Amino acid sequence: LLTNIKNLFSYDRANVAMSTEEGDQLEILALGTSNGLMELPEERFLTPELTGFEEHKRGVVIIIPDLQFVVEQNKHIQNLKNQGFRSLVSVPLMAENHYIGAFSIMAYEPNAFSNDKLEIIKESASQVAIAFWQSRLREELNEQLELQSWQR
Repeated sequence: LLTNIKNLFSYDRANVAMSTEEGDQLEILALGTSNGLMELPEERFLTPELTGFEEHKRGVVIIIPDLQFVVEQNKHIQNLKNQGFRSLVSVPLMAENHYIGAFSIMAYEPNAFSNDKLEIIKESASQVAIAFWQSRLREELNEQLELQSWQR
């Protein structure tokens, strides 16, 4: 996803994160720039501190046109600001009304994401959510089949 979306428009950083089973953290699975994938950070778990995270878990897209005007000061926002990012879009990954993660894109310039780009981001996130959900369902099915074979 991160390598394919760069063909559609430029961005400075993007990540795909999946929700833990408890739903209180996100684990970064992929991190990249328009130039390619990046090494995953040592600290791969994010504790969502953004105001609006509960709404995000219900499917609301978080759009911050300019981080410089965000009054809320938390570790995540401050870290993005310190790295020079100005714009942020975070699209929830939803499948069958279940929150399974987030697809987030950042840019160094303010107001970097037009409505057209936002639609592309949402569509890409939808495809990723479906792929992850299908993968989870396959894993659950395989576990059930293995359990049944042990019970025989």
